[in-house]
Amino acid sequence: MINEFPPVLQGIIRDHDDLRSAFAALIKTGMEVERKEYEVVRKIVTSLEKHLREIDELVGRHVRKEEEGVFPVLRTVLSAREEPGNTIFEVLEAEHDHLEKALASLASMCASIGSGADVSPERVDLVVTKLRVVEAEFLSHFMKEEKSVYGRAGEVLTEDDIGRIEQALDSL
Repeated sequence: MINEFPPVLQGIIRDHDDLRSAFAALIKTGMEVERKEYEVVRKIVTSLEKHLREIDELVGRHVRKEEEGVFPVLRTVLSAREEPGNTIFEVLEAEHDHLEKALASLASMCASIGSGADVSPERVDLVVTKLRVVEAEFLSHFMKEEKSVYGRAGEVLTEDDIGRIEQALDSL
């Protein structure tokens, strides 16, 4: 599927794939919490927090590529073609904000548990459940971008447009 996109957009889609893998690994780690001793649970949750912060950094870079590199060019191209659909960018940008806040909230919950403030099984279950919800939100967001934005980009972008995206991404 990734080869369907112009090369400049393939890196953005690879970010999605990397994040899909990272979330799957996080959930697997979170599932290890069940039936573990207190100290082991704290270590696992501390590991979750570390990985969530790494994911947050990747998401931040990815969002910047989209919002400062790809979306502005696509908005211009679609507007020039008098095509509807620029509101999709507003929706995706709002989702970016929501998803970044959800990651921060999860990391904060993990920090609280890792510090020993609340290592109850219920609290750990809440983290794993919230992690699954956030993963589902990310997966839905990726599908929206890949189907409606990047799919359309492959159809409408000219070589000049792709060059403008490459230039914008290089300056980040």
